[in-house]
Amino acid sequence: MKAKDKILKTAQDLFYAQGIKKVSVSEIYETAGVSKMTFYRQFSNKEDLVLTILRNLFNTSMLEYNTIVEESTSFRETLLRLTEMKIKYSKSMSKIFLEEFLQMFNEKVEVMKELQDMQHEGRSLFVQEIMKARASGEIRQDLSIELMLAMLDHMQAFIEDPKNIVLFESSEDVTRGIINFYFFGIYGPQE
Repeated sequence: MKAKDKILKTAQDLFYAQGIKKVSVSEIYETAGVSKMTFYRQFSNKEDLVLTILRNLFNTSMLEYNTIVEESTSFRETLLRLTEMKIKYSKSMSKIFLEEFLQMFNEKVEVMKELQDMQHEGRSLFVQEIMKARASGEIRQDLSIELMLAMLDHMQAFIEDPKNIVLFESSEDVTRGIINFYFFGIYGPQE
């Protein structure tokens, strides 16, 4: 495994388990078995490392998203598989990681812009799936796309508010709760 990959894997495991603040750069490069110089050749600082992990996660999830969309036989199956994908990714992240990530980058305009761009790309793909499902009669025709997107925005804002994260026991619970409520309401998935 290349040094950069060792650093990324080690840092991701440490950040997801302990949060960002508790993990030092020296702990990362020592645990990864690389030198301090090697670390700084790859990443300018811990923030750069966190952003690289996020970008990698986004790229990996987009590949998996496309595979799910291509393989699914219905919009309902797509939703269920996407829900499980998001839960799988959130299972490995501690609540403290999510809280500290949001705190770390909340006031950094360039980072928030990049996160918004990622969110916009994912949302655009999802809107395409909604339009296909509407055209095939799989979802309600009377709900506007704008309303669905506005509700997604509200749910994202809910997740980003640290006082709401404490309502859940884990990041997996946050993801599962929000997604299931958004897509299936209070009744849950219907067969």
